Amino acid sequence: MSNIRQISITLSGHTRPVVNLDFSDVTDCGYFLISACKDGNPMLRQGDTGDWVGTFEGHKGAVWGVTLNGQATLAASGAADFSGKVWNAITGELIHSFMHKHIVKSVAFDSNCEHLVTGSNEKLIQVFNLANPTAESEKFAGHTAGIKKAIFCRNDKCILSCADDKSLRLWDRLSGKEVQRIDFASNPQSLELSSDRSIVTLTSGNTITFLENETLNKVKEIVTPSPLASASLHPDKHFVVCGGDDFKLYKYDYVTGNEIDSFKGHFGPVHAVKFSPDGELFASGSEDGTLRLWQTTVGKTYGLWKCTEPTEIVASVFNSANREVSASDDHVQANLHNNVIINFVFIQCLLPSVADGNPMLRQGDTGDWVGTFEGHKGAVWGVTLNGQATLAASGAADFSGKVWNAITGELIHSFMHKHIVKSVAFDSNCEHLVTGSNEKLIQVFNLANPTAESEKFAGHTAGIKKAIFCRNDKCILSCADDKSLRLWDRLSGKEVQRIDFASNPQSLELSCDRSIVTLTSGNTITFLENETLNKVKEIVTPSPLASASLHPDKHFVVCGGDDFKLYKYDYVTGNEIDSFKGHFGPVHAVKFSPDGELFASGSEDGTLRLWQTTVGKTYGLWKCTEPTEIVASVFNSANREVSA
Repeated sequence: MSNIRQISITLSGHTRPVVNLDFSDVTDCGYFLISACKDGNPMLRQGDTGDWVGTFEGHKGAVWGVTLNGQATLAASGAADFSGKVWNAITGELIHSFMHKHIVKSVAFDSNCEHLVTGSNEKLIQVFNLANPTAESEKFAGHTAGIKKAIFCRNDKCILSCADDKSLRLWDRLSGKEVQRIDFASNPQSLELSSDRSIVTLTSGNTITFLENETLNKVKEIVTPSPLASASLHPDKHFVVCGGDDFKLYKYDYVTGNEIDSFKGHFGPVHAVKFSPDGELFASGSEDGTLRLWQTTVGKTYGLWKCTEPTEIVASVFNSANREVSASDDHVQANLHNNVIINFVFIQCLLPSVADGNPMLRQGDTGDWVGTFEGHKGAVWGVTLNGQATLAASGAADFSGKVWNAITGELIHSFMHKHIVKSVAFDSNCEHLVTGSNEKLIQVFNLANPTAESEKFAGHTAGIKKAIFCRNDKCILSCADDKSLRLWDRLSGKEVQRIDFASNPQSLELSCDRSIVTLTSGNTITFLENETLNKVKEIVTPSPLASASLHPDKHFVVCGGDDFKLYKYDYVTGNEIDSFKGHFGPVHAVKFSPDGELFASGSEDGTLRLWQTTVGKTYGLWKCTEPTEIVASVFNSANREVSA
C-alpha cells in the first residue's frame, strides 16, 4: 500500500444523486466523462480534469443511464421520462428521442455507432437503428423484471443484459432469442465489458463476478465487505475498483483477488465507478450528488495532480491560470476539495478554506479552478483575498497565518501562533494582516516588516471566531466563542466597546460600503451600524446559522446553517423570499459576489455551490434564453471541433 494519501478530485454541479457514468476513448481532444443524475441533467466533462464541458438539456425526469461513443461525438441517455435520447456531444443538440413505455435504465452504442440498445422497466431490450430512427426496433423479451443494463457483445452480434430478476442473459440478434442465461443469488447491479472486450464484469450482492465474453464461463470472483452497486476492470486487467453501500471505494488486485486499498470521500452510497480509457484514474458517482476522480497510481503527476517538489506543485498549479499582474487590474461545476468547506471570501475570485488543508482559488463568476495554495499542515479555517486578488491569506490548524502571492501561488509570509488560527483579514491598503486564534488573541502583522513585533489585542475569554479591520483601519472588530462582539482601538490597543449575545457569534461581515456589520448567532442575523454598533435590525431564521451575507446594494440577505439549506431574505422588510436545497450537509459559509449577481456557499459535504441572486438571468455559466440556445451556448464553451 502506498504511503501517499489518495487525494480525490470532487466534481460538483449535479443537484441529486449521480447514478451512472461513462468514459469515451482517448481522442485528439483527450477523453471525456459523462454522468447520469436524478436531477435530469446529464453532464459532459473533460475526463482527466473533470472540467465541465456542457449539460444535455431536454429530459423531464431522472436520468438513469448514459454513454459516449468512442470518439465522444455522440452521447446517449435514458431517463424516467420514458425516453432514450441521442445527442451531438460536440454541440449538445438533440438528434433522436426514442420513446418507451416505462423508465429507460440503460443505453449503449454498438462498436460502429450505428445502433443504440436500451433496457427499460417494461422488461424489454430494444435496438434502434440510428440511420433509420423511425424503423421498428429490434426487441428482446424474456426478462421478468426491469432491465438494469444491456450492452452489445461478440462483434455486436449479441446483446448481454442483466435485470432485477437475478439473471444475466445473452441474446442472439439474428434470431432475437435468448441463447444463454446465468442466475445469481441477488439482483445484478452493474455490467461492464473490458476494454479488449474479453471479460465481462458483473456485480451482485457483495460479489464481483468475472466471465469470459465468448463463453460466459466464470473466470473468478471477488467477495467484498459490503453490498456493491458497481465495479470496473482496469484496461490492462491489473486492478479492479468497486463501490457500494458503505460510501467507500475498494481497489483489488485482479490476478490475486487481494484488496490493495480502500478510499473514503463520498458522503453517500457509491452508485457508479469506472476506469478511464488510459487507466490512469477512475471516477465514482454517489448519492451525495458528486462525482470524484481518483488516481490509479497514487502520487503520480497526472491531470490536476501535481506530485513533484512542494515548490513546483504550487508553481505548476498556478501557471495553469494564465493570469498576469498589471497596474490596472483592480469561481459552478468542478470541486476539488475532499473535506469540509469552512470559510471563503469573494473578490474578483473565490477562495474557500477547507478542512483538507488546501485553500483553492477559483474564478468567481464560473467557479473554474485557478490553483491551490499548498503548504499548510492542517485544516484551513480562514481565508481572504485583497481587493485586486493579487494577495491571499489563510489561517490554519498548523498554528500559522500565511500570506500568498495569488498570481503565482508562492508563499510570501508565514506568521506562527501558539494555537489554531481561525481568522485572517487584510486592511484596506493591504499593508497589515489581522489574525484571530484559539489562543484568545488578536494580532496585527506588518506585511512590509514581517519580523516586527505584532500588535496584540487581548481580552476575549475564548477562541476568536473572526477579526476584521473597520473604521478606516483604525479599529478592529472581533467576535469569539465567549458570546461577545468587541471593538478595539489600534492606537491604544484597548477594548472600547462590547456587545454580548445569547449564544456564540458564528460569522462577522462588513458590508461593501463598510456601513453595516452583519453577525450571526443562534438562529438570528443581527445588523449593526459600523460607526456606532447601534442595532439596525434583526432577522430570525428557522434554523441555527453558521453564516450570513448582505447584498452589496443591501437588497437581500442570504444565510445558511444546520438544516443544509440556504435562505434569502428581503433586507428592508426582513421577510423570507426563498430557500434553496442542494447541499448534503450543514452550510458553513455563504458570501455574495462583489457585483451581487450570485452568492456562494460552502458545506460539510465538501462542496461549494454558486447560486443566482436573480434566478433566470443569463450570467456566468447560467444561459437562460431559449432551450435550444441554452445547450448550444453551453457546449460552444468546449471549443471542440468535429473532424473526420
